[in-house]
Amino acid sequence: MFNGTVQAFSSEKGYGYILPSAGGPEIIVHVSAILEGTCTELAAGQAVCFDVVQGQRGPQAERVQIR
Repeated sequence: MFNGTVQAFSSEKGYGYILPSAGGPEIIVHVSAILEGTCTELAAGQAVCFDVVQGQRGPQAERVQIR
């Protein structure tokens, strides 16, 4: 699992971006990647932990949880 901070999230569009704490480029996150029972959307500035998988457009977050 990686740690990071939500940089932006649009509940209207259903996706946003996480900046990994370890550095590197922003990782896209889709609303479907948020673990059930944790929350239904993310907000800029929230600390999260997540896994990274290779998506169609590059790395994306999976199994996202609020820290």
